[in-house]
Amino acid sequence: MRVAIVSLFSKVRAIRWSVGLAVGVLILSVLVFVFSSKHWQNYSYNAVACLLAAVLIGLRRLIPPRIPIERFLYLLPLLLLFVIVLSHNYQRDVERMFSKSSIRTWNVYHYYLGSKYFDELGYLDLYKQTLVADREGKNRLAEIKRIRDLETYKTIPVKRLKDLKRSEKFTDKRWKRFKKDLKVLMRKKSDATWFGMLNDRGYNPTPFWNTLGRWISHALKISKKRNLLLLTSLDLIAYGLMFVALVWAFGIEAGILTFLAFSLLPFSQGRLIGGYLQYDWFAAITFGMCFWRKGKSVLAGVFFGYATMARVFPLLFVAGLAFPALHHLIKHHRLERRHILLLASFGLFCLVGLGLGSLSSEGPSAWLHWKSKIELHNHEMTYGEQRMGLKHLFTHELGSDDYRAGNARRKNLDEQKDLYLVSAGLLLLLLLPTWWTTRRETNAMLLMHGVFFALLISSRYYWSVMALFPLWQVLSNAGESPPDADRSSKESQPWYAPIAWPALLPFLISAAWFYDALEQTNKYIRYLHLNTLILIALVTLMGLLLGQEVLFRLRSGKDIPKEAEGEGQSATS
Repeated sequence: MRVAIVSLFSKVRAIRWSVGLAVGVLILSVLVFVFSSKHWQNYSYNAVACLLAAVLIGLRRLIPPRIPIERFLYLLPLLLLFVIVLSHNYQRDVERMFSKSSIRTWNVYHYYLGSKYFDELGYLDLYKQTLVADREGKNRLAEIKRIRDLETYKTIPVKRLKDLKRSEKFTDKRWKRFKKDLKVLMRKKSDATWFGMLNDRGYNPTPFWNTLGRWISHALKISKKRNLLLLTSLDLIAYGLMFVALVWAFGIEAGILTFLAFSLLPFSQGRLIGGYLQYDWFAAITFGMCFWRKGKSVLAGVFFGYATMARVFPLLFVAGLAFPALHHLIKHHRLERRHILLLASFGLFCLVGLGLGSLSSEGPSAWLHWKSKIELHNHEMTYGEQRMGLKHLFTHELGSDDYRAGNARRKNLDEQKDLYLVSAGLLLLLLLPTWWTTRRETNAMLLMHGVFFALLISSRYYWSVMALFPLWQVLSNAGESPPDADRSSKESQPWYAPIAWPALLPFLISAAWFYDALEQTNKYIRYLHLNTLILIALVTLMGLLLGQEVLFRLRSGKDIPKEAEGEGQSATS
């Protein structure tokens, strides 16, 4: 006992005063945050939480822990902040979901009914058949005057649809089930909300996801409360498994920071609880990165394949591994076995996914129908209010105070299309050398945010992928590993290495957006500002990385030695 006490005392004495002071400031700040937060608006609360996380990252980066007990001290305020944010932002939603079956009806309506009755509805008839089913019941939607025609994406008067009939694809039995499921969901939301739902942009998942969604929706009949609860708990189960995987692969701090960013990003607000597999793609990307880091190439390929087949755009992040693989190919004149296994398992899963997506009544043509639908969807979505991507900035006349919707945005983009293309080209040109000189495979994947931003307009919640920035890796001792370092090298940074600066990005961007949202009520302007912030952040990140590379070359006269992912340390581990 005495030996243990002496040992503990010696460890406490070993704590540097600077670390103790930093941790004391952090804990005090978090406690002040807790006791004063009841007086704040929700946006203010989230903004301060983001700033506290950023301060924690900054102090830990400037005064990195050198011994385990110092790392433990830094972990305390991070854990405290993590628990407080989850409790404040999501405890009420979870309690309501389990006690009152409060769900995200908007999401479940589209994805549950859309997948379960895809053979009858396809991608185009969900809204019209909803009106027909409602008219055969209590006609709750009688006050809705317009709905969106999913063939043209134009809103049309409901009075044009007076002669609309039940689709001939429905059997009596299936029609009865459709009306029963619709009735369950209609009790969850007001008529005013249903107006918004029937003017949304329909059901758009890939045929692969549709097949999986159909299997689950057929197995879980939402007329039973426990099935509805299980259906909307699938994302929660995925979140728990993601956290375990992140801690296993990247360390406890990386796991906490990633989930903290995930819960605080403006894209995630109001979406994380009560939906139907809305974030399965995010879980798949995360699992893929975790398995890849731990050397499980086949499993990584399977999860990357799932993410790609479910939402397509994750293919960009998988492609981020190309340059590190090309580096190895140039140096050793062959690909590593793990790259070959990844490519094989990824390709095989995608082939299987194409087959699974052909199992509906439409067969392989489902992919062609989805392609034409998603092309229209993406084109029309460009002009929405809350979109993400460089192109969205050019739907506004640069330098003007005119923020009109509709045709004005189309006109602005047409007139500024050349400027957008030049801007996208410059961003990609800046990304290319940054990507080429990146030695960490995790970092190469994260840099693909630049390609995602430059080339695609997306729904805002897809940008939850930005929560993965705390997984950014740092080179051992600022690149001081031996020139021939490879996967067998034991020369690596200590496990309590400093958190990388890119981990700040999701927190600083979120804090700025929340403060802006307190003053700016126009959603379109908010997202113009958010896209501008992301553009500045990405350009700054790439500039700093290139500057670091140039400085190292000037000092050493050689390239930063390549360290393979397998032996590297997490930026937060």
